[in-house]
Amino acid sequence: MSTNGRSGFKRLIVDSVASQVIHLSDTPILLLRLSGDWHSHGTGFKRLLVAIDGSDYSEMVLPFVRLIAQHFSSEVLLLSVPVGNPSESYRNQIEQYLENVAAELREDGVQTSILVEGSGPARTIVRTSQAEMVDLIMLATQGRGGFDKLMLGSVAERVIKNTPCPVFLVPIVEE
Repeated sequence: MSTNGRSGFKRLIVDSVASQVIHLSDTPILLLRLSGDWHSHGTGFKRLLVAIDGSDYSEMVLPFVRLIAQHFSSEVLLLSVPVGNPSESYRNQIEQYLENVAAELREDGVQTSILVEGSGPARTIVRTSQAEMVDLIMLATQGRGGFDKLMLGSVAERVIKNTPCPVFLVPIVEE
């Protein structure tokens, strides 16, 4: 699906179709932003940025990461953004968690590296995707809607709005 990445007042008045699909979908979505800023580095997704935070929900993206990375022979960068000002031991726990996930991907032949940095998840994901020149950002989304979305915002929506590269979302569907 494509999106034009509207923001601000215009988005409040006319909510995008892509946004509505994100909030209603129970299947993964690949969003391509209509922008001249993004250019693929070849014919496939060679560099993937995967944002995970250690929760079971965020890990729902991993089976798709594995499939896409194996199909396109992609390099994967696992990113975790610590909340607040984490202690050194907490940062070490996050790094160890990412190393464990990376080891599982490497066992399946996926070249994987890790990164723990930043403070605001959406801002850090966008900045890292640009700095690392990734071809695809992958993350799970809770698909908040209504008042929750208005008050809290959505990391996924802020990423989509601020990055020119494609974004692969795995909606979290709670029974």
